[in-house]
Amino acid sequence: MLRILGKRDDGFHELCTVFQTVSLRDKIRFSSSREIDLRCNNFRLPTDERNLIVKAAMALRRKFNVRDGAFMRLEKRIPSPGGLGGGSSNAAVTLIGLDRLWNLNASIEELHSVAAEIGSDIPFFPKSTSAIRCFFISLEFPILAFVVSYF
Repeated sequence: MLRILGKRDDGFHELCTVFQTVSLRDKIRFSSSREIDLRCNNFRLPTDERNLIVKAAMALRRKFNVRDGAFMRLEKRIPSPGGLGGGSSNAAVTLIGLDRLWNLNASIEELHSVAAEIGSDIPFFPKSTSAIRCFFISLEFPILAFVVSYF
């Protein structure tokens, strides 16, 4: 289920869709560095500011005024592009990984706030296995809750 309802002022689209996690996963390793540096085993993927991992790192760094960097090594296993949320899930993992690396102790609400700045679907990944999400009204609820209340 996907309904694209229009484009918002922030450039993201208003949509209502179903999210479901899958068993595929990429692997990201984090270590300390002076700069934000991403390396990937897939040479076709950008490793600069066009990559959601780098965007997530930069956004978290700005939000918490972090001066440290991070070396991030992405082992890409999820097909790209494939519409499976690989980039978005990697951005979510980056927020969590760098929160730990940089000892930020950010709340889940703070991480979700940063995630929402990067992409509409990124806040889904750290906590859900399936959900219906209506971005135009900023609602998310588990599938089971929707099915039970709808029917």
